[in-house]
Amino acid sequence: MRLAVLGIMHETNTFSNVPTDDRVFEESTIGNGPGILLGDRVWEVWGDSGITVAGYKDADAEPGVQVVPVGWATTNTGGKLPTSTFDRIVAGQLARLEAEGPFDGILLGQHGAMVVEGYPDGDAEFIRRVRAAVGPRVPIGNVMDTHGNVSPAQVHGVDVTLLWRTNPHMDCRDRGLQCARLIAQTIRGEIQPVQAIVNPPLVANILAQNTADEPMRGLLAQALELTAATPGLLDASIGEGFPYGDVPHMGMALVAVADRDISLAERVARTLARRTWELREAFDPRGVSVADAVRLERGDAAGPIVLLDCGDNMGAGTPGDSTFILDGLLRERRTGWLLTVHDPEAVLACVAAGVGGNVQLMVGGKIDGLHGTPQPITGRVRTLADGKFKAHDARVHAGHKEFDGGTTAVVQTDGGGTVVLTTLPVMTMSLDQHYSIGINPARFDLVVTKGVMSPQPAYGVIASRMVYVDTPGISTANPRFLGHQHRRRPMFPFEQDTEWS
Repeated sequence: MRLAVLGIMHETNTFSNVPTDDRVFEESTIGNGPGILLGDRVWEVWGDSGITVAGYKDADAEPGVQVVPVGWATTNTGGKLPTSTFDRIVAGQLARLEAEGPFDGILLGQHGAMVVEGYPDGDAEFIRRVRAAVGPRVPIGNVMDTHGNVSPAQVHGVDVTLLWRTNPHMDCRDRGLQCARLIAQTIRGEIQPVQAIVNPPLVANILAQNTADEPMRGLLAQALELTAATPGLLDASIGEGFPYGDVPHMGMALVAVADRDISLAERVARTLARRTWELREAFDPRGVSVADAVRLERGDAAGPIVLLDCGDNMGAGTPGDSTFILDGLLRERRTGWLLTVHDPEAVLACVAAGVGGNVQLMVGGKIDGLHGTPQPITGRVRTLADGKFKAHDARVHAGHKEFDGGTTAVVQTDGGGTVVLTTLPVMTMSLDQHYSIGINPARFDLVVTKGVMSPQPAYGVIASRMVYVDTPGISTANPRFLGHQHRRRPMFPFEQDTEWS
């Protein structure tokens, strides 16, 4: 049998004013090259990663299975996709799908939180176009992110829907292989998958989405226990929701896949949904203030305190140039800290000064005016580098391998801190970002990362503790302040007295 791989994986922050256009895909910093790929380039860039499509590639080794990379597109989290960009990517993949077909099955690698101008549920629109292209009889499998906004249209547009089960994401490749096997079984007539989805009026705060912590840990354990103990149940998934996508289908989703028995799928999805609703208060925690965070002392701890800058969570679409924590560190006159900032202008000034040169810079707070104001630092340029690095440690969120921060400068400040300045917005989720420029982050007292979940697998190895810092921004840990216009109402935690059963 021949299985085709295609998809657009994008996490869209609708509060971002930077559209995810052709340029953003071209300058993607999370892969070795442009973000729009066709044919074997998909395998060349992502085949050895830990992402979903690598799991699809693994299925090519299954007996009687040939997996063909038709196309796949992904790039940094950001604002809505212009319709023209979306249409161009879809047209390119569908043209290749037709040219290389026919196929016995389709494997999609979506996110679940893509928003396109004109299509609030961009993933569902992509699925609709693929289904129209291949017809109703070709089985389609889709694997999506744990924190997508999973909708009934997405689920019912395909035959098998799986979500990653870990956040931080460490099982993407495994879930890809699992989905491919289920589609192969469907083609052979061994199973006949049916699906159910329940969307309680609840969105999980990003701080409550770590699957190693409660409440997600217990909820996930229940899903796994049900899957193992229930004959005919093929899979049960928990969608945490993406609070930064202001769309009607925003929020948590419980998805069940059963063999032939739709009533079984519905019962399992409803059981998990009821338990999720019972835990709703636990899905609304709080972070630590900047003032308290910058006063924390490492003491005799074996590793640094890692401050997770929630409001500038680059994995959720922020620009990576927030200065609220930097301002706090400077005000407290702290020393022994390490912080990364996306600031092309400051990098140019460092390049002009050269290694060893002294600089006076206004750093950060320049991209959108929502993440603080530029902060003054003085110091010496310690390092200049091309900003490209490869993650050698397997413990990297979502299995990413190749990164590109553009020209990068390291400034040793006169006040005793270290600032890493990047030209491109690259997420701080691999220690190799620092090692590649001669920095050992374990030697600092405080390390600031621009993320919430994505830094944790890598930085957890060196951290004495991790602290969620409740900074302002378009990925704030308190989504009440974002001003959603299109979400469902009532919805918890926005309306605390929301009722549902």
